[in-house]
Amino acid sequence: MGKGRITNHPGEENANDTTNLDARDREILGLLLADYGNREIASRLKIPMSTVQRRTRQLFTDGIVKNRIELNYRKLGFRSGLLHVYLKNGNINGIAEQVSKIKGIQSTTIHIGNSDVVGLFVFKETPHLLEIMSETKKIEGVDRVVWSEEVIDVGKNGNKNKTLLDMI
Repeated sequence: MGKGRITNHPGEENANDTTNLDARDREILGLLLADYGNREIASRLKIPMSTVQRRTRQLFTDGIVKNRIELNYRKLGFRSGLLHVYLKNGNINGIAEQVSKIKGIQSTTIHIGNSDVVGLFVFKETPHLLEIMSETKKIEGVDRVVWSEEVIDVGKNGNKNKTLLDMI
């Protein structure tokens, strides 16, 4: 299940590389985040659908919006959670790459702050979770590993997205 790759975020190479959005783009983003389709956005904003399509396409091209399909693991009989990996030393990129190759790890990201590497994992039975933990602890440079299991998904927070858009 692990993909064995680490993905850099668009614009990560140059943190000062930002895109300025006008008010119309922010309106479109807000409606995209609220799960509206192009036709609904055009109707709601009273603008041609071709304008919405063009602007939405540009938001994707600029890397502001990512197209991501997300599985509902619970409906497929899986449980999911986060694996937090703390390093004592070593090559953080190399360690993150090794974590990403462990069966059950769906994505791996490098963090600054509390834990160094965070992995999203899925499992059906507890022995598989123990295997994920054990494999992670064997990696050279890993100090400790903790995990948390998702219990309830409270859904999208529209207010959080609105606040974020106000900051752009």
